[in-house]
Amino acid sequence: MAGGERGHRPGELPEVRHRRHVEQFTASACKPADCAQLAKDMGAKYTVLTARHHDGFALWPSPHPNAWHSGQAPLRRDFISQYVMTVHEAALRVGLYYSPLSWRYPGYYDVRGTNCLPSEWG
Repeated sequence: MAGGERGHRPGELPEVRHRRHVEQFTASACKPADCAQLAKDMGAKYTVLTARHHDGFALWPSPHPNAWHSGQAPLRRDFISQYVMTVHEAALRVGLYYSPLSWRYPGYYDVRGTNCLPSEWG
């Protein structure tokens, strides 16, 4: 996608279209053991996975009613537990990156909180 993740800014890529991209993602080629082995073969001592991106999508199932996560269709997977187990089995250290900010929160674009308008991201 041209512009990378910056293409998801309000007015550039509507939330509905962005969500459709994620909902079409099946992760059929996701092989955590292969990734862990590659990292080990390269001499890495640890790997880091983005647990939740700042678009609000999380790689683990969540019971929160407004959550957007991999436990929902079509994925129905807990990538975090798979990742942690596989990386530990490869004798590597585990790293998780969690973005506390979310594009779905109206204050994301107004970090000073002076003019928080409703966000199309919910």
